[in-house]
Amino acid sequence: MIYLLHHERIAEMDPNKETLQKLFVTYPHGVSNATAFYTEVLLCAFVMSAAYAIHDQRNRSPGPVGSPFALALLVMAVGAAFGMNTGLGVSLNRDFGPRVFAYMAGFDSVFTEYSYYFWIPVVAPFVGGVLGAGAYIVFVEIQHPKSQ
Repeated sequence: MIYLLHHERIAEMDPNKETLQKLFVTYPHGVSNATAFYTEVLLCAFVMSAAYAIHDQRNRSPGPVGSPFALALLVMAVGAAFGMNTGLGVSLNRDFGPRVFAYMAGFDSVFTEYSYYFWIPVVAPFVGGVLGAGAYIVFVEIQHPKSQ
């Protein structure tokens, strides 16, 4: 809907559809794909382990009302602190859906730009999520006393 609202202006500013695809998707900012992959894995691992900590009932959880607020603050803080390298594409639906839309809207290079960067926001969140959850379970949950 937003694209339709601004379609004429986008066509005027970028008639060859070469540069404004960055409105829809994330790209690395002056870093290699290896650094971008590491960044996304690290951010997702951090967010996942912090989400586990927020929802862990043995950790003075903020409860059903405070948890969404705490998660929102977490994502904002991570984005502000670490989003410079990749624009914070920490979720498949944050990057891949808009990337498919941009391709359908005529931005043909959206999958090939920056040495096929598109796969990094698709794969790295899964790797980071598993690492973050695993780290929390290994280093924190296992240490909880057994319940009676």
